[in-house]
Amino acid sequence: MSTSFSVHSRTWLATAVFAVCLPAAWAVTPSEKAAIEAAYKSDRAACQALSPNQDRTSCLRDAGAHRAQALRQGLRGPTAAELERNALQRCKAHPPADQARCERMARGEGQVSGSVAAGGTIRELVTQEPLPPMPAPPPPMPSTPMEPTPPAAPLSSPLPPPAPRMPGG
Repeated sequence: MSTSFSVHSRTWLATAVFAVCLPAAWAVTPSEKAAIEAAYKSDRAACQALSPNQDRTSCLRDAGAHRAQALRQGLRGPTAAELERNALQRCKAHPPADQARCERMARGEGQVSGSVAAGGTIRELVTQEPLPPMPAPPPPMPSTPMEPTPPAAPLSSPLPPPAPRMPGG
């Protein structure tokens, strides 16, 4: 029984030490913290410069949220795997028929034009899809022998001769 207690105690102790040390490994470095605080002060100054018609409260709240997130995660941005996972997750909002195309574009297929600074990016993926088979043409009409047309009858009387010309006229 004491052996079991000893094993459980060691496991618990190792877990506790790991839990205490883990946040320290994730903590931001002093230089990162200084950069985060400088960015926060800059963001607050920009919020204070807003005109009264603009929403200073929302701006200050966003600046504080950005600072808090940076302090939690450091200055690192999302990894490529996180970005891809998020993009593929957004494809699930599309109808099932469009999800495969969305996933192909999320993985980088197709062309991208525009920029975020210009108002957005447009992604285009051109796919060729075969047309459905054409219906068979209708059967030909049965042919009936054509009767030859009779030759035109000759004129029974020739045209009258032209009228004589009058001198001086």
